[in-house]
Amino acid sequence: MSVEYKDLETRFRRLRTHGTGDGPSSKTKLVIGIDFGTTYTGVAYSHISTDNINSNTSWTLEQIRDKIIAIKQWPHADPMYPEKAPTVLAYENGVPIAWGGGVKQNHAIQVANFKLGLQESVAKHYNAKTLIGAALSILGGFLTDHQWRHPDLPRK
Repeated sequence: MSVEYKDLETRFRRLRTHGTGDGPSSKTKLVIGIDFGTTYTGVAYSHISTDNINSNTSWTLEQIRDKIIAIKQWPHADPMYPEKAPTVLAYENGVPIAWGGGVKQNHAIQVANFKLGLQESVAKHYNAKTLIGAALSILGGFLTDHQWRHPDLPRK
């Protein structure tokens, strides 16, 4: 099953108010999965009645799979990857002004590939010493210096 990003608030509000419909006192557990990628990020979620969780019911993989809802439409989605949002932020005066597909070419300060800054030894995985200049500049300063900061956002 898939859902558009804009429909999520309505769906979650309905669940909070009415539960899953599995019973009169049904409460739900919400699990959100985020595929935080270097270039694109994807999200899926699932909710299940806590009554079902606490029962001794055994679940098949197919039943679990059918409860997972992937977000397939993002605002300003890239037509090539509508099920993912670009992992990029745009800043103005140190404040984020756009994210994902909302970041435009004319945004002066853009931060991408920031996932690389989460792991100190990331250069080992990309073998930064063998990357040529163009590839190194695309992936950002994190590959050569874990303490690297964006020149226009030194506190980020």
